Amino acid sequence: MWFTETPWPPILVMATVAIALVTLWWNNRRTWYLGLCVLLGVAAAATWWIETQIVTEREQVEAATLDVIDAYQRQDVERTIDRISERATELQRLARMTIGYIRLGDDLRVSDLSVRMKARNSRAISHFRVNTTVSMTGYGAVGYRPSRWEVTWQKEGGKWRIIYVQQLDPITGEPQQEWTRLTGRLR
Repeated sequence: MWFTETPWPPILVMATVAIALVTLWWNNRRTWYLGLCVLLGVAAAATWWIETQIVTEREQVEAATLDVIDAYQRQDVERTIDRISERATELQRLARMTIGYIRLGDDLRVSDLSVRMKARNSRAISHFRVNTTVSMTGYGAVGYRPSRWEVTWQKEGGKWRIIYVQQLDPITGEPQQEWTRLTGRLR
């Protein structure tokens, strides 16, 4: 388990200490201060490299969230369904039905992506916003639509899969009644 999700806090601490050591060296001209600065530089580079090699559970869920959004936007049924749990048959059915009916625009933007880990890292909830132009088969362009989602993930067979989806009001964060009726509060 890595101690941080991003390498920047420890790197900034090391840089701050290195600046203090350079200041001490400037005042005292002792070369071991510079040696410590070089050591801190190597440690900062190592921290950055190690962070790129370690992918935490939270980062895996973030990547899975972005992957399923991309798959849906590209109308890739198999890749979309692969991200949904086999036990969530109603969600799979809903995805199959809507993927050819609803088209997301090329201007799609995902923001406010956050992940909360649950149940000893075997479950997670991703919360995010998707803003894009939407078109629907039979209706044409519907316009630019902001949306807000909360997706519950479960780790199955080493892969994060969706078990529950809740559409939220983009402003208030309350569950969307249309979505609740459509999914029948699948859980």
